[in-house]
Amino acid sequence: MTVPALAAAEVNRITFGGSVMELDAGAPRWNRALARHFSHARVAADAADWRIRLDVVPGALPAVSAGTPYRLETSSHRFDFGPGLVWGEVAPGGDVAATMVAELLAPAHIFLFDRFVCHLLFTVAVGECPLLIHGAALAERGRGAILFGPPGAGKSTAAALAHEALRLHDDLAVVHRSEGKRLLSGAPFDPRERAFDGGHADLAVICSLHHARDVRIERGDARALVRRLLPETFLPLPLAGGNRQDSFARLVVAVRALAETVPYYQLHFRPDQSFWPALRPVLTQETP
Repeated sequence: MTVPALAAAEVNRITFGGSVMELDAGAPRWNRALARHFSHARVAADAADWRIRLDVVPGALPAVSAGTPYRLETSSHRFDFGPGLVWGEVAPGGDVAATMVAELLAPAHIFLFDRFVCHLLFTVAVGECPLLIHGAALAERGRGAILFGPPGAGKSTAAALAHEALRLHDDLAVVHRSEGKRLLSGAPFDPRERAFDGGHADLAVICSLHHARDVRIERGDARALVRRLLPETFLPLPLAGGNRQDSFARLVVAVRALAETVPYYQLHFRPDQSFWPALRPVLTQETP
């Protein structure tokens, strides 16, 4: 994919739920690296809702891998991701000023930069992007489905096998509200499968994934959805004097509201394309 060259003053603007986020690493070299990495999610917006200013400094990373524990620690307006990988503070208006170790933008480690941006933006923009779910986001005919489950449930597998659907993301689904609707999109970060589609859809169904010999889909109730979905939903970290208990209480309210308005199904499937004919009529509201 060809990425347009950036002028020295140009920055990267990407979509995240219903918001536009601006990333500016200062130097053209680092902004071009961000442009290549986020080429699938960059938008030509005139303004941004949130801005991150990055001061890139030299320094070696500790030994990290995809399975290494990482965390975003917050205290009032300050944060530290890693720790010691990216640190800084959030201004009262939501803009972010951060210092980052340069090696975090290297191809071998940029998955960690994805995670930092995803966690931080979800935290500061929680009002605009109320739910970030560990699940695949698929769509057809403008109607979207979330397929979720614990690790190994088959989220990325199902997304890869749903050839007839638009793949908004295979691992991170974003739900936000706009004009009374719940819209589904994919986070612009860290897809396991890079060949995915952008855009958004009206959220029509939510499905938990269950391995089975025979494909079937069963309607579930709102209480079961809340119980299963909460562990797969990101907890926004408190800033500006908040606390985790308040953050969790707000998350529970948001998940319950989602469960009361969006139909929930249990999708029992095999790791092949046979599940899509069972799910598609439910998603598109067609008669099988």
